[in-house]
Amino acid sequence: MKVQSVPNARGNESFYLAINKKELNRRYFLSAYLKQAYPGTVAAGAAGSLGTRVVTFREQNGKLFVFDAQDGRASSDTFDPSLIIEAYPVVDDYEPFLGLSGHDDYVLFDPAAGLNRFGVVSDLWASNTKSPLHFQVDLSYLQNFRTINDGATFEQVFTGAFDDTLEADRRVPENWYTGSGTLGIALRRYTEGENFRPVSATGFSHEFYFTATPLLEKNTGKKVTHATKWNIHPGMKPIKWVISDQVLVAAKEHPKYDIVGAIKAGIENWNAVFGFKVLEAVVGTPRDSFADDDTNYFVYDADPTYGFAFADWRLNPNTGEIRGASVYFKGGLAAVGHRPVRSAARVGGPRGGTRCASPPRGAADHMGRAPAKALVHALGARVDLGRERGSRGGRTAGGGWSAPSGEVHYARCGARGWAHARPSAQLQGLALAAAAGKLRDGLCG
Repeated sequence: MKVQSVPNARGNESFYLAINKKELNRRYFLSAYLKQAYPGTVAAGAAGSLGTRVVTFREQNGKLFVFDAQDGRASSDTFDPSLIIEAYPVVDDYEPFLGLSGHDDYVLFDPAAGLNRFGVVSDLWASNTKSPLHFQVDLSYLQNFRTINDGATFEQVFTGAFDDTLEADRRVPENWYTGSGTLGIALRRYTEGENFRPVSATGFSHEFYFTATPLLEKNTGKKVTHATKWNIHPGMKPIKWVISDQVLVAAKEHPKYDIVGAIKAGIENWNAVFGFKVLEAVVGTPRDSFADDDTNYFVYDADPTYGFAFADWRLNPNTGEIRGASVYFKGGLAAVGHRPVRSAARVGGPRGGTRCASPPRGAADHMGRAPAKALVHALGARVDLGRERGSRGGRTAGGGWSAPSGEVHYARCGARGWAHARPSAQLQGLALAAAAGKLRDGLCG
């Protein structure tokens, strides 16, 4: 991967990016994650992926153009569109760069001065079917550049304007047409997991998995939809989850609970379902960021406003392979045991997805159960695990599943019926014996 900063950026230092000219026609992942959103935070889509594009680059007339290179765009051999995503100005007068040996082999460009037509922020707000909004980025500021093994990441702080007023808390004394936030941007070489096999989301797999965006099958008039899944198999390198260091603050405030241990168990106890080590969890440091594309992150939010947990993932849009994920978990332990906590998987936008109520329980139990419930969604499975009263059961508007009537722990695994079981203490009540085999077989291979 030949993408690097000039000069090597540290902290908030100004920087340009340089890409080797030999790389221009090769495919890359260009992804965006909404780290911060104001006003609204999580309700406005924060702590969620805004999508991943497969792209290539072309240089013309002083600009570096970013082209969509995703599969499934051509409807036929006749109609195969070229889609431009973004254009960055080429920098040709930066003396420190011109003084470097081999600079002619690179294209130097300013990632802060693009046309902001990547559209990820606007697409987020436009996905609200009740009141779609158009958002245009007006100003952006780049920070926290990092080089990683297969590319680079940085953050884009932005502000812009909507074409209508926001559905936010209007007690906030701000311009109702203005929105701001921070994006985590990643540019990484395109890869597919070794021996990964895309799964067509039809029949049982459609019931079991969440799905990627449909792709056109050239010259057939049909579409193919892939299931979302990790490249899980025996002998794999375990998927590392970084737990927010904010849980250490919560643990200090509530010393009678093993909060860190409960969260780690909620993640790692899924290994017993697979029969081999798939997941490992470590507590992060202040230097770790949940917006980093190469990090699977357990976000802990001490604000108790949003009474739910949810999972979010980053996909290869060509295959449905999950490249990374995050889980959001709300704080407010004092409220646990007095009101239900919901888990959700975001599907089709920040307000979409499946949500299921949890029974009011003690803090320690909650801290283990809720992460594990959200984690199974992060694994790509359309499975709800929980306890819900008085619902009829069946598919919800967000594409998930609600519980059947009664007060039972449940798992919905495909069209083969509901599986019921009492919770297992060893697996935090979530590795239900009646569902574990289907879950393991469905997520592996």
